[in-house]
Parts: sequence; structure tokens; C-alpha cells
Amino acid sequence: MTPEDKKRANSLLVSLLFAGGASQARTLRTDLESVHGMAVTLDRVRQDLAWLADVGLVQRINDTVALTEEGRETAGGLRQLP
Repeated sequence: MTPEDKKRANSLLVSLLFAGGASQARTLRTDLESVHGMAVTLDRVRQDLAWLADVGLVQRINDTVALTEEGRETAGGLRQLP
């Protein structure tokens, strides 16, 4: 995972945290661009969310994602990305 990938993944987790812990992929893509200054495709966001789900930081059903406790701790800076 490149530093850019880690930054994007962490930004997704933080956006989820500020969204109350759950959101949609399309909304997160918009947040990445408007809040974090990262222009990415929706497919890239979906790939990142799939990886975050694989490592247990989010739960994902189609385009809906929710933070797990580990994801919430990572977004809050209490854990490092795997």
C-alpha cells in the first residue's frame, strides 16, 4: 500500500466517522474531493472500501458502509492502518 493509498483510506475512515459512522460510496467520493482535496473515481472508492472491509475496519453491503469499532479507533488515531 502506497502512502497515497493510506492517506485516502484514512480519509475515508475520518469521513465515515464525521458522517455518524455510516455512509454511501458516492457520498464518500464527494467528501474525498470537497473536504480532503482528493479527486478519485467512484470505482477507486469502492476498491478502497472493499480493502477496508477485508481488514475489518468497515462493514460493507454493496455501496453502504459502516465503521467497525476497529475502524472507529483507527479514524480517531488510536490505531494504525494495517
